[in-house]
Amino acid sequence: MKEFFHKIWELRHSDHPGKDIKNFIFGMSMHFMYTHNMKFMLRRKDVFRFLRRLKRVRPICMANGECMYCSCFVPEMFWVKDCSDKCGKKR
Repeated sequence: MKEFFHKIWELRHSDHPGKDIKNFIFGMSMHFMYTHNMKFMLRRKDVFRFLRRLKRVRPICMANGECMYCSCFVPEMFWVKDCSDKCGKKR
């Protein structure tokens, strides 16, 4: 929980703070629903997109829980964005 608020505090100083904070909260809440048996609340299209992005992530990013290029939380932020253009396996 401490990391959650710390990350929001850091995002206040990004290039697009409003959008980044919104995406962070959205990604974390979607991942919470996915991992805590609330999948019925998620759109099927979003789940497939998340799983596709999850397949393309580098193992080192997954092991660290953070993208080594954009420092987003992995896999939570795959609900919102795809950082595979920078760090994905298929480059």
